[in-house]
Formats: sequence, structure tokens, C-alpha cells
Amino acid sequence: MINDIGKICYNVNKDKGTVTAYFSGGADYYALMHGITMDKVFNMNDTTIVEEMAENAAEFLEKNYHSTPVGIARLHPSDEWDEYVGKLVARKKLLKKYYKFQNVMLNLQKRSFEKAHKNFMNRLQQQIDTCKVRLNRCENDLARS
Repeated sequence: MINDIGKICYNVNKDKGTVTAYFSGGADYYALMHGITMDKVFNMNDTTIVEEMAENAAEFLEKNYHSTPVGIARLHPSDEWDEYVGKLVARKKLLKKYYKFQNVMLNLQKRSFEKAHKNFMNRLQQQIDTCKVRLNRCENDLARS
């Protein structure tokens, strides 16, 4: 999944004792959302479901995520500077944010699928019921003949 959004880059500031990890290209949450879409996974043709998922996701993003995800490692005053450790910690924090975000987005999409499935099953049941009514009419008409 990470390959869809680019590689992880680092901004090292030894003077401030910080290492910031971020995705190349400045991928914000909207760009990340497109890397997580279920229509790619399932190769869906039902545009209604895909559009609904996109609307739900965009609405959720607008309310909850307003920036580009970053992972920041800060040097504790009693620790010794180690750039490698700083990058490792910053990377883990960035990936934690990404996977938490990914989990939220997939759950939103799951709810959209469940709703679409329920609607589909209701329409299918209506068609079955209509067919049964028509079959009963035909059988009754035949019995009267």
C-alpha cells in the first residue's frame, strides 16, 4: 500500500533535535484516500457504490483531517543525538498515522458496501415477491380454465 503514495522522506534538524518523516510529493490525506479505494481492490463497476464511498470519505476527511500526515521524533534532553534512531521513530509515527487513517477509511467503505448490499438484497427480494405474485396469478388462472 505504501508504494501507491510514494516513499518516505525525512527532514533532519539536529539543532532543534527533531526528525520529521513525510511521504514524498507532500501526499496529503486526500491523496492517501485515493490509494485506499476499494474500487481498485474489487475492480467494481457499480459507480453508485463507488461515488457514495467517495462522498462519505471526502466528508469524513473534511471534518477530521486537515493537513499532511507527518511523524515527528523529538530528542529528549537526557538522550544523545542519533539520526538513525530519530528516523526510525519518525517513520514509525508516520506509518502509525497512515495505518490508522487507512483503517478508518476502509471501515467507512465497508459500511458503504454493507448499505449497498442491504439495498441490493431488498431490491432482489422485491423482484422475487413480484415474481411469486405473478406466478400465483398464472396458476390461479390456469386452475380456473
